[in-house]
Amino acid sequence: MTQDLTLLESIADGQISIAKMTKTELVEMVAEMINAVSPRDAFDLFMLKEDIKALATNTLIVYVESIKAVNRHGLTFPMTEQGLVGYLETLFSDGISPATVSQRMAAISKLHNWLNMTNPVTKRVRLVYKNRLHDWTAKGNRQRQARALLKRDVFKLLNAVHGHPLKILRDTALLLVGYTGAMRRAELCSMQVEDLTFDDYGVKIHLRTTKTHKFGDVKRILAEPATSEVCPVRMLKAWLQRGDIKAGSVWRAINRHGQVQQKQLTAHGFNYALKQLAERAGMNAEQVSGHSLRAGVCTQLAIDGVATYKIQRLGAWSNLHMLHERYLREVDMITDNATSGLWSDAHLSPIANKVSEQQLLLDKL
Repeated sequence: MTQDLTLLESIADGQISIAKMTKTELVEMVAEMINAVSPRDAFDLFMLKEDIKALATNTLIVYVESIKAVNRHGLTFPMTEQGLVGYLETLFSDGISPATVSQRMAAISKLHNWLNMTNPVTKRVRLVYKNRLHDWTAKGNRQRQARALLKRDVFKLLNAVHGHPLKILRDTALLLVGYTGAMRRAELCSMQVEDLTFDDYGVKIHLRTTKTHKFGDVKRILAEPATSEVCPVRMLKAWLQRGDIKAGSVWRAINRHGQVQQKQLTAHGFNYALKQLAERAGMNAEQVSGHSLRAGVCTQLAIDGVATYKIQRLGAWSNLHMLHERYLREVDMITDNATSGLWSDAHLSPIANKVSEQQLLLDKL
């Protein structure tokens, strides 16, 4: 696979960044690389592309970056159990996060399946990963997660919006729609004018495809009362009108002269813009990512006492357990803690008196 990786790296290091490639380009690239090593007839190649196409764009980016990383470590396909264990040891020694290591393992496993090669990600290898993960957490390490932005944080970001009036309008609408709709980066950035339906209630956003719904989904964002200074629907309408956007991508790049471009704002560009706003707002930009809006609104709603099933429906989470463990567990530990009121009727007088006597003696020394 070395020759194909050389081609891959020349593309990645040239004019086109892997993170900025379209899904179609990524599918073609991965399929071409796989076919070069494990040649297919026309139909098998077609089915391979269909299998690759079923994965999310970000997952494909992870796979391509994983192949490059494996190549940099001097490893080749097929990998052996021994080679993979050595690779995992190196990753943990280099301080690579367990989440990234897990992604690399998943990519290696999938690639071997596509290549019709024996999969080295065996039960024994997964045991090594679990043991190294245990060692990693025993040292006091914790997995970093995107900061969940609460409503007060979003207001800070809105106040940090700056630049040309059109850019201010776009960024304001982008933040409000993304937050209110609990939208993933890919869903937000791929919004099309043709998929918006405005009515007396607000706006329906017809998402053509999502991470959990391959046949698309619908988001409903309600309009705020006219007396409210903050309304995602009115901001979205204003952006489309003043940006003269009548078809195609909703969110567009804006050049330094304040001119709206035809080019769609990418997930990478959105993430970069959000980090810049976070820095201007006095936040730690490293903790903020495109996922912070989605994680933040469900956290805010849980704090506000909104029912979990409503939050699940808003974010279109297919797995309630994942929603609770990843986003709502910490909120529940505060708002619905089993020990709340445990000491409410307790009296500490005898102990308090002893503590006071001890403190009095210490003060005299």
